[in-house]
Amino acid sequence: MSTAAATGMDDAMTTPACVVVFDLDGTLVDSSRDIHDALGIALQAIDDGRQSAAHDEEALEKGGHGMSLENFFRFARPHGSREGEAAFIQVYRKHYYAHLLDHTLPFPGVMEGLRELADLRSQWRSKTSTGLPQLRLTVATAKRTETAHRVVNELGMASYFDVVMGSDGLPTKPDPAVILAVFSQLGRLPKGRLPEAAASRWDLMVGDTEFDIQAGKAAGVTTCAVRWSEIPHERLLGAGPDHFVEEFAQIVALIKQQAEALRS
Repeated sequence: MSTAAATGMDDAMTTPACVVVFDLDGTLVDSSRDIHDALGIALQAIDDGRQSAAHDEEALEKGGHGMSLENFFRFARPHGSREGEAAFIQVYRKHYYAHLLDHTLPFPGVMEGLRELADLRSQWRSKTSTGLPQLRLTVATAKRTETAHRVVNELGMASYFDVVMGSDGLPTKPDPAVILAVFSQLGRLPKGRLPEAAASRWDLMVGDTEFDIQAGKAAGVTTCAVRWSEIPHERLLGAGPDHFVEEFAQIVALIKQQAEALRS
C-alpha cells in the first residue's frame, strides 16, 4: 500500500481522479452457463451433505449468482462438512478452469464501450510532466486473480484494464475488501473515504448483484447496477444502487459525463 493510501491522504498530482471498478461475471461477461455447468458437476461428484438431486438442482437455480464457492456449498449443502466443502471446490476448479471459456463471451456493447473508455483514459491526463492517466479501469471479482486474468486475456479485454483483482485470501463481496485492494494498488482511497476537500474525485462500482452494490457502498464509491443481471430486478434495486442502466453504452455516457465535470 502506498503512503498516501495508508494515511488516507490524496495526492491529486499522482493519483487518478476517477476509478471505475467492474465486476466480471454477469457484468462484463456472460459466463453463467460455464459456471452453472461446473457447479453442477461438482455437486454431482460430492456426496457430503447431499439431501437429494432435486435439492441440488434447486440450489443451482436459486444460488450461485455472485456467491463465493464456500457460500454456495453451504447454501446447497447446509449440513455438509468442511472436508466436503474443500472437495467440492477442488472438483469445481478443476472442471471450470478447463472449460471456463466454452460458452463465455462479453455482453453486447461491452467491447465497444471499453474501447471508448480506453480512448478517454489516453486523452485525460494530469497536468504534470508525467501526464498520468486520470481515469483507471479495473476489475474486482470473486474469482481467483489467476482465473480472472485468463478470462480477460483470452477474450481480448486485458489491455483495457489497469488492475484485475481477484478475491484470493480476501472476504468476498458484499465485504468491500477486494474493491479496497484495487484502490490500494492505485495509491489512494475511494472518494467516500477521503476528506471532504477531495472534491475532484469520482469513483464507480458497476455490478450485476446486490453483493456488488453493497460492497461498493461499503467501500465509499458511487454504485451502478446493470439490467442484464440474472438477479431479479426488485432484489437488485433493493440494494439501492445510485444508477441502474439498460445497456453498457449508458455506463460509458455516465463516466464521460463525470469526467467532463471533473475536467472543467
